Amino acid sequence: MAYDRLAILEQGQCWRLWSAHVTHFSWSQLLVDTGMFAALGYILRTYVTDTCLLKHMAWAMPLILIGLIVWMPNVQCYRGLSALVSMMWLMLACFIWQHAKGRSLHTLLAAGLLGLFVVRLLLDARTEHITISHLPMGVLVLWQVHVLGALAGVIAWYLSRTSQPSG
Repeated sequence: MAYDRLAILEQGQCWRLWSAHVTHFSWSQLLVDTGMFAALGYILRTYVTDTCLLKHMAWAMPLILIGLIVWMPNVQCYRGLSALVSMMWLMLACFIWQHAKGRSLHTLLAAGLLGLFVVRLLLDARTEHITISHLPMGVLVLWQVHVLGALAGVIAWYLSRTSQPSG
């Protein structure tokens, strides 16, 4: 079920482009990823419907990993929700910024979310082995996947700017 570059490209196991996002290297990675996923998903319900968010995830999941295939051909394995968490993080920051309408607290919150994301990205890029998810030895944090997830989040925000949850 994990992202396996060779299985995808040589054996046509394209389903791995979706399933890799729900597999994890460790229980702690699973808990951190699903906790962030659930929290961001709950907050995003203020701005988009569950159906809208699921549709965005359906196209983003394979595109993120296709991006990984192209950008990092040497990476053979990936597991986790962190790319989707990055997508949701950037969607939330963009929605808060969009709805700020001159309110400095909202603008500050959006800037803070973007700043935290950039700091996390820089830490991931500089310290490949430091993680709260306790990844096994030899497994590196792929900050590039977080960048791809963030790009997907900005695109998803742009596509759903006018979409509002009913009720």
